[in-house]
Amino acid sequence: MKVVVINKINHWFFWMTLISLSKYVGIPSIVCPYKDFKDIYKMDREISERIKEFEYSLKNKDVMQRKFELKMAGSISEGGFSARFFKATKQKALELDIEFIFVQISKPSKSCVQEISEKPGFVRIKLSGDCQNLTVPDKSKTKDHLKEVKLSEDGYIKTFSLKENWLDSIFHFSTKRLKKSKKGIQWLIAFILNVPLSKITISNPFRKISKAVCEVAYDVEYANQKWTLSSDVSIIMRVDWKPRYLLEWEKQKRNWPSNVPAYLVKEESFIIAKPSSADRDNVDTTEFRYSFGHVERKLVSLQTPTQRIVYMIFKSIFYKHIVPLDSEKISSFLAKSVMFDTCENIPSDDKSFWSSDVENIRRVVLYLLDKLQEGCIKGFSPYLFIPGINILENYDVDLLSKMIDQIEYLKENFDEILLNTARERKELIVLLKNARNALAHVKEKINFIFSTNELNLERLLRPGIITFREDFIFESKDESDNMVLDDDGFSFV
Repeated sequence: MKVVVINKINHWFFWMTLISLSKYVGIPSIVCPYKDFKDIYKMDREISERIKEFEYSLKNKDVMQRKFELKMAGSISEGGFSARFFKATKQKALELDIEFIFVQISKPSKSCVQEISEKPGFVRIKLSGDCQNLTVPDKSKTKDHLKEVKLSEDGYIKTFSLKENWLDSIFHFSTKRLKKSKKGIQWLIAFILNVPLSKITISNPFRKISKAVCEVAYDVEYANQKWTLSSDVSIIMRVDWKPRYLLEWEKQKRNWPSNVPAYLVKEESFIIAKPSSADRDNVDTTEFRYSFGHVERKLVSLQTPTQRIVYMIFKSIFYKHIVPLDSEKISSFLAKSVMFDTCENIPSDDKSFWSSDVENIRRVVLYLLDKLQEGCIKGFSPYLFIPGINILENYDVDLLSKMIDQIEYLKENFDEILLNTARERKELIVLLKNARNALAHVKEKINFIFSTNELNLERLLRPGIITFREDFIFESKDESDNMVLDDDGFSFV
């Protein structure tokens, strides 16, 4: 007990000393990063909600539903996208994950989706013999496009061919098409930022089909700053059943959430065009994988504000200090898995652990770093829905050793490292404020955009349709006096 008290005194002495010295050494006078992260979380959540409203407005428009169903995915949908701002990259990036659901496989065709016994969670999809008609009636137009997909000798869909065919032929994401689309992207960015078209410059269209997604990117220049606007596009199939992995997960005993089946009433799941790491470069692979992103999004929605801010701090540290060790292999999904595991084992109503005061938030973030380090030491971190899958399977010993050492350094220097994010936090708060204001007009313009059921962005910028903001400010300015945030039970005293 005496040791705990001394550690608390040392922790608060650290902050009091920095606050006292800030006026002399040029450190911003407001140095408590927890207060900043609270503000970031609230604006992040508000922006995510507005984007989801935008998505919902598009959902029932015929022009967007002729060939596929579009869903926002990843942190832009779940919230917490602001953690990406802390990535250790030279050029700032705005990232958006999109899922295109283009096929719905009905239950009578379940036998056409065959599990790969030696690779839990992975499947092959047959499109020959009795399995030539996979789509449900209301998506029957999709059949014509499936005919163009290359099959293996034994009649299974080639994963890479499917992505290439759909992304190039159907969605026109070819490199040539992207170059021609710069004008449309310019119109779209001008509309979202609510600024004149002449202030936006679009360059360097980029497209790459990877193991899991098709990455599409542009460089956007505005107000003398350059950003990379990128989107990871995933090809998804909906199936009218729950795979055995999901059913087994639902039955597991856990402390949180208490009644999983009540939250997952629909008999459905999804398959993503993503092969295993061993087959990632094999253009002839026929491997697909069950995706449980819809369950993850539901679990995230059940987390408390305290849990979300804890995760945002943890994920920010993960992006800034751990991902750079090997950005090709280390995925933020590892951080998410550690968070889910902690939430399952320690329920949100355990206030002795999930308290919202500063000291407890600090302690829980350090706990997550401990759990991450433990996984690296063991070389094993189980996938939430299929515990037999090791997320760290393709991390070699050298990388794991570097991660263990880096996490130890982060724990030993935690307060200083968090304080050193002051510049990023300040810039991000200003950016989020301006993004929130710029998006405020989007919802009210959606009905006008689709008034003729055609997506015509040029019509949006005609005189009288939009009143432009004079500027969309990226520079950091102290606007704390203008910020109004609800409390949500946080105590930053």
